[in-house]
Amino acid sequence: MSMKMDKAQTSPPVEYVFVAGRVPKLSLLELKAVFDFENLRVLNLTSSLIVVKANALVGSEQFKRLGSLRKAGQIIATFDRADELDLGILEKALGDLRVLGISSLTKGFSALRLGKAVKKAGLVRRFVVASHGDLLTDAQSKGLKKGLEVLIFEDEGKFKLATIEHSQDIDAFRHRDRDLPVADPIRGMLPTKLARAMVNLAQPRPNLKILDPFCGVGRVLIEAIDLGYEVVGSDIDPVAVEATKKNLSWFKADSYQIVETEIANLDRLDLSQVGAIVTESFIGQPQQARVSKHDQGLIFAQVAPLYLDLFKQAEQISTLQSLVVVFPEINNSSLLDILIDKLPKNRYDLVDSVSVSRPRQFIGRCIGIFAKID
Repeated sequence: MSMKMDKAQTSPPVEYVFVAGRVPKLSLLELKAVFDFENLRVLNLTSSLIVVKANALVGSEQFKRLGSLRKAGQIIATFDRADELDLGILEKALGDLRVLGISSLTKGFSALRLGKAVKKAGLVRRFVVASHGDLLTDAQSKGLKKGLEVLIFEDEGKFKLATIEHSQDIDAFRHRDRDLPVADPIRGMLPTKLARAMVNLAQPRPNLKILDPFCGVGRVLIEAIDLGYEVVGSDIDPVAVEATKKNLSWFKADSYQIVETEIANLDRLDLSQVGAIVTESFIGQPQQARVSKHDQGLIFAQVAPLYLDLFKQAEQISTLQSLVVVFPEINNSSLLDILIDKLPKNRYDLVDSVSVSRPRQFIGRCIGIFAKID
């Protein structure tokens, strides 16, 4: 469901900066998937910023679709040196607003110094700078609803000033993450933002459904429904099936099919309009210490049959266009790398993969993105 931006909104290209999440590559892949990339061109990818040119403005509803990007703003000024920023540009951007939030992601520019200068010039009553690090926190951004947030960063040897127009709705994500009626620390560990990003990476054609055959407590399905898709889910565990049904009911979902079945028997579901599989299967029991090479082999051997069955079943779904699948990653080694030559290749190719493992996470995640062979 790639978003078409209304070219009538603006004529010249608009330069935007997106603040990526913890895994910049995931954010870049999601950004490409969600937006009509004919209207976006990546200029630069740093550790946390993606700069693009768009032929139209990015709307709030478009930004809300994203799971792995934190902020987005329009670049309104470029200057050569840190002391060349014209306060008149900020005055125009502020309008009647009298609170300014400032993030600076360059060592050559002081957010605090700028804040003091703006306040001394009488342009604002108060200003806010990052309390830890260089980027305003989500909570600080939320507190600027009646103010303006700006970001200063370096790109290709120049300083750029952007007005932040969109920030991730942390309350909405927290609600879907923490307020589920049924949660399970083992069965439902897939983070909500990651589940949303995975759905976006799948991008099936409109009117096709998303299938999660290892639905757990339903996090992928909830994000898919929130993004406007109909869903189909299954799990071999009856407790998981009931948990998913309760959570979908809590989310007020009214069109879904959830069935108790093992992965080898997906024909028990109505798969006639499934356009994408988005899923995380069982990736091994949680570990409290570094996994030895021997135990790593045992874990991979335990879960590998689930993946082989998954891709075997995927070959039978005629409408399927893509698969976005979490593979376990241990000691910087992914099961995807081990299985890639064993997976059926009649209909789907691996188009990309991205590790989203966290530091000191003993069993991490590697996301494989597969697309139908034309």
